Amino acid sequence: MRLNLYIISTMAKININTGNTKELCELSGVGPALAKRIMAYRRKEKFTKRKDLLKVKGISEDMLKDWRYKIAYTVSKTKTTTKRKTRKKEPTLQDLATNLIEDFATTFIRNKFDDLEDFLGKRKRPKKKDLKPRKRFVHIDNSKKPPRRRVISPSKTLTQSQILQTADELKVEPAAIRAVVEVESSGGGFLSDGRPKILFEGHIFWSLIEGKGLRPRQLCKGNEDILYPRWTKRYYKGGAAEHDRLERAKRIHKEAALSSASWGMFQVMGFNYYVTDYKNVSDFVEAQYESEYEHLQAFIGFVKSNKLLKHLRTCNWAKFASGYNGKSYRKNKYDVRLAAAYRKFKTKP
Repeated sequence: MRLNLYIISTMAKININTGNTKELCELSGVGPALAKRIMAYRRKEKFTKRKDLLKVKGISEDMLKDWRYKIAYTVSKTKTTTKRKTRKKEPTLQDLATNLIEDFATTFIRNKFDDLEDFLGKRKRPKKKDLKPRKRFVHIDNSKKPPRRRVISPSKTLTQSQILQTADELKVEPAAIRAVVEVESSGGGFLSDGRPKILFEGHIFWSLIEGKGLRPRQLCKGNEDILYPRWTKRYYKGGAAEHDRLERAKRIHKEAALSSASWGMFQVMGFNYYVTDYKNVSDFVEAQYESEYEHLQAFIGFVKSNKLLKHLRTCNWAKFASGYNGKSYRKNKYDVRLAAAYRKFKTKP
């Protein structure tokens, strides 16, 4: 027994204060992750005794018993000599090749798929946190409020005088309002058949019907283009075909379906009906069929309630687009398109 102990004690020990990752991994129970935690701890405080190691997450008493003849605690003396300037390591051929392959793969995926998240979404199930009902989509009950007083517009289309009057009331430039119209609906709020322009958002429909107590995953079969957990433009059809998608969604849940579409000239989402004091989303949608002036009123209510009026006044298109179109506005270059439209209407009103 004494001979065995002598042999072990004379073997090369691993210095717990200087050992690298490869050396530390030779200790039983130590993997790369634990080795990194040991190295991170000793940068702040050196190990001087056995109990110091217990401060590192993942090290137990049994492990220390197994290491007692395998580790040393020698602390190297700090040198007072001036440090030499270390040369910047030149990238190897392997590093350059790896970076080139990664850049090529990323570019290929982004060119192949409009949204990288769509590609990732095909490979894994949505996280539970992504499937929880979004609180901002919960409906507000305005049924006890007095009915909203509507101003009957002399024309179904928005007139120049209505734009100028609204711009004066809001203290914004008419060109700024016209720029939003240009980007959101290409200058008009209605289709040729008289119905308002809409865009149906299946990810919002998912959240809303889930908030109503339904299980969207069980309703997906045959409805994949109107019911999905994450935003994607893959299922957009545009024009009258968007109303076809809406009608199918209404057969599942009418209120949630109407709330899941953006409406009219300014593409205000249906679940925002309360910002213009409509009693419910059905009243909001009914008004969207009346005139572009009602579209303008919905836009005013949304901009005021979301504190975007100051950005519209100063033509800060990046901040306006972020609040109006969401955080992914850069992907669709909303701010760039708004700025270009504004300049066009500024020079040629």
